[in-house]
Order: sequence, then structure tokens, then C-alpha cells
Amino acid sequence: MTSRRRPTAKAACALGILAAACSLALLSGCVPSTPTATAAEAFPVLERPVTDADAVVGEQNDPPLYDPDTVRFLAEHDGDRLWIAATDKGGVCLLVGTNAVSTSCGGPPVAQPGQLQAGIELAYGGSEYRLLAAGTPAIPLDGFEQLTENLWVSTESR
Repeated sequence: MTSRRRPTAKAACALGILAAACSLALLSGCVPSTPTATAAEAFPVLERPVTDADAVVGEQNDPPLYDPDTVRFLAEHDGDRLWIAATDKGGVCLLVGTNAVSTSCGGPPVAQPGQLQAGIELAYGGSEYRLLAAGTPAIPLDGFEQLTENLWVSTESR
């Protein structure tokens, strides 16, 4: 028969303080209660099969800031072609252009559907584009209209 030692008052107090600190951190939002979504979960278009439209046309960074195998066409708006791509660090990039391609990257993706993807907004010409993580409902952005599940464009020239 093994004997179990009772924790000392000092040890019990330390465990209580640790439990209270963990609970406080969880309740205050310091410890995420849900895992961060992967790029493909936040942006399902990254999972669809490659098409001819996914080829980026125009001058761009060499080497690119994203994984070229992950590029997917999103939309065309006012003559601008827009693509999304994943980075090797789990983030995403928005690519916009015609002859020259501008890129804005951020991530990893946010945990909550419909939220603005931090760092992914790009002004190109007279338009400003923003990426939001997939989900319903998407948070409406004042002064923007939704082009695709993940892509929004300003309705006013910037």
C-alpha cells in the first residue's frame, strides 16, 4: 500500500494562485480560447484546383513574398486583376495588378470568421482592397463592397 502525502499549506496556496492566474488570463483574452485558423480554413479558395487564371501576369518581386504554387485568382475589378496566395509562414498575400503587381502580406489568419485579416489591405490606383477571413456573417466594412467571399473593395476613391 502506497501512502499519499497531503500537500502542505504552502504548496496548496501556490497551486491555488496558479489556477487563479490561469483562469484570469483565459477570461481576459490573454490566452486564446480558439486556435488560429489555417490559411486554407480562413481562405478556402486556396484549396481549389489550379486554373489558367491563377497565373500571375505582370512584373513582381523576385523572389516573391508568397509560395507561387498557392496563387489563386480572386476577381477582376476596374481592370485590376486580384489574386491570393499563401506564405511559407502560414500567412496570406493579396496581389493586385495589371502590368506591375503589388503585394501585401499578413497573417497567420485570424481565428474568427468574417474578421479583417490583419495587415492585408492594399491601395492600387483609385481602389483599396481588403481581405477578410471566410465566414458568415462577414463584418460589413463602411465604404466597401464585397467582391468575393474574402475580398472587399472601397466604393470611394482613396
